[in-house]
Amino acid sequence: MTTPFWNPAAFSVPAPLTFGNEPRSLCAARTFGSRNEDFTLGKRTRLFGEKGAIDFRASFFNIFNRHIYSAPSGFSTPLNSPFLPVGHKDPITGKVDCAGPFACGFGAVTDSSGPRTIQFGLKIEY
Repeated sequence: MTTPFWNPAAFSVPAPLTFGNEPRSLCAARTFGSRNEDFTLGKRTRLFGEKGAIDFRASFFNIFNRHIYSAPSGFSTPLNSPFLPVGHKDPITGKVDCAGPFACGFGAVTDSSGPRTIQFGLKIEY
C-alpha cells in the first residue's frame, strides 16, 4: 500500500449546476520538481592527415543518480470525466473493487525515473 501524495478528502464534487473553487490550472502542483543532469565527453583524433578520424564519446545520463518521481495518479485525466469508470467491475461476480472515485489509488506516487546510464560510442571515419 502506498501513501497518497494528494489528500483525497480535500477533493469533492461540486453541487449540480455550479462551478468548483479550484483554479483552471494547478501549474505548481502537477508533479515534483525535476533535476536530471546529463554529461558527455568526447575526443576526436585525426588519422592519416585530413582523410580519417576516430571519434570517441562517453555519455552519462542522470549522472548524479537522482530519483525523479512520476506525477501522482489521477492527475493525467479529469476527475469528473463521464468516461472514467469508478472502479473495476468483475465480469463474473459483478462486484466493483473500488468504493468511490478516489479509492482506486488516487494521488499515489507509484513510479520513478531510472538509474544512472552510461553509454560509450566509437566512430571511425575514413
